[in-house]
Amino acid sequence: MKLTMRQLSFRPFRRVGDKLVVTGYTSWYKLYTANYEGAIIKLLPFPEIVKGEIIYSKHDPNGKYKYWYPTKFEPLFWYKEEYEYLEDFDANNCPAFSHKTAIYISENYPKKMHLFEPLTADIVYKYFEIMRDTLTNLKWTK
Repeated sequence: MKLTMRQLSFRPFRRVGDKLVVTGYTSWYKLYTANYEGAIIKLLPFPEIVKGEIIYSKHDPNGKYKYWYPTKFEPLFWYKEEYEYLEDFDANNCPAFSHKTAIYISENYPKKMHLFEPLTADIVYKYFEIMRDTLTNLKWTK
């Protein structure tokens, strides 16, 4: 019996109206888990971006979920790399930057707020390239 490779679609971010939003953690994580058995990943078209453009959250306009689904269109933040680890990656080295709004940081890291910086398209793209080069059992197509 011939097994066919699993097929997934992915892009690191997309545009919603005039905002650039990052693809949720679950979609990034699917690629890491698919790497164990191999998969074909179709890269969806990337939106046009401006260097240094800020990334926004995209879920839950009522603020019901504070961790995975932040308030809609809040700017996201990234922990500055020169300091100690603060949950920017999960145990599999999958980026987990889709939920850190100013509200989340103020509630969870009130004494370390100064260590965060705005998440930009450049940062997301950098980690997308690292992921693409690291996950060797995936076949990338357009």
